[in-house]
Amino acid sequence: MLTLTADELRELTGKHRSDAQRRALIRMGLTFRQRPDHSLAVLRAHVQAVLGGAVAKPPEREPSYSDEWRPWIGTNMTPQAWFEKNLSSFTHGPDAVRARLMAPDAVPNISGIYFLYNDGELAYIGESVSTSYRFSQHAEGKEFDAAWAFRVPELYRVELEAAYIDAIEPPLNVRYRPANKHLVDAIRPLWRSGC
Repeated sequence: MLTLTADELRELTGKHRSDAQRRALIRMGLTFRQRPDHSLAVLRAHVQAVLGGAVAKPPEREPSYSDEWRPWIGTNMTPQAWFEKNLSSFTHGPDAVRARLMAPDAVPNISGIYFLYNDGELAYIGESVSTSYRFSQHAEGKEFDAAWAFRVPELYRVELEAAYIDAIEPPLNVRYRPANKHLVDAIRPLWRSGC
């Protein structure tokens, strides 16, 4: 069978509901498609390639959600109001990203959005609670020569990643989450001229 069965997906994620399975798959770094009936399609070969290969080097310390960055605390603002006010801090154009590129193993271990480049071209955008751990997973089987990451509060990490992917369409990304149109509209013009 090409895709995991419903039972295999429940066993893999430990979850029964599709929204919980989706979150678990994202945390595992697995891509998927949502079928019209809202069930998830996960390629068996992809799972074996990502999880069945050599074990990636663990991060220097395990990421902890209790360490989550919550910059709106003490501002008397809701998280959404804070994010809207500071949106320009999270929207970066190609020139800003290229100016900050470094070797993937030199990027600080943060919780945020990351950009991976190959031969000077943007190849992949991702999000992670631990960028160094994700870079070690990406290093197996793929060649990336430069990277950059920036910190994003966990509450907005997945949503912002989807907006970057939708706006820029990097060649190695698969669009599998609906993107927030407001965020896409803030990012797309920055990349139209300099991609």
